Amino acid sequence: MDRSSQRSGFVHCPLDDSQGGVTPLSFFGNAYVVLDNNGGGNAFNWVDINDGSNPAFTGATFTLNLGNSLKIGGEAQTFPQALGTTVSMFYKIDSGSFVQLNLPYAGARGNNDLWQEAGAGMQEIGTGLGLGQHTLEVYYQAVNENTLYVNNGDGSNYKATINVVPEPTTMLLVGMGLAGAMMLRRRKA
Repeated sequence: MDRSSQRSGFVHCPLDDSQGGVTPLSFFGNAYVVLDNNGGGNAFNWVDINDGSNPAFTGATFTLNLGNSLKIGGEAQTFPQALGTTVSMFYKIDSGSFVQLNLPYAGARGNNDLWQEAGAGMQEIGTGLGLGQHTLEVYYQAVNENTLYVNNGDGSNYKATINVVPEPTTMLLVGMGLAGAMMLRRRKA
């Protein structure tokens, strides 16, 4: 992994806390939130900033038609580690509780280990959302040899907005209904 591409926001804390707390350590490489909006295919969104080929997740707004599907997955790269490492992405919407999404080992990418859930294990998050704006918040964690590593954007987590809008056909029907009501009103007048 090219160390110049590492980001701030990575923390290392021994699980037994015998080393006295949290110290910075670069363990994670690139991390992505994977979104599939209504079966349109996976879009990989880099959690930190735009990497030149994938859009940024943090600060982005994603539009979702009311009642449509929105599935979430994730990807993270780590420095090569011994067997026994586990990597997860945690997400929540608005003030809900964080949900853990395990990222299975997917092989090597260059000199890094790749952890990814971008298939059947992606989780549905969109169908129950009501109209309006919702905050989607994520962070990543890895456990290796009694050490917990967290990628959380300097403690504030990575956040984007989901804007749920009425389905276009619903808006068309509402518009036609209003136009019809106006025509009836004019006839009566």
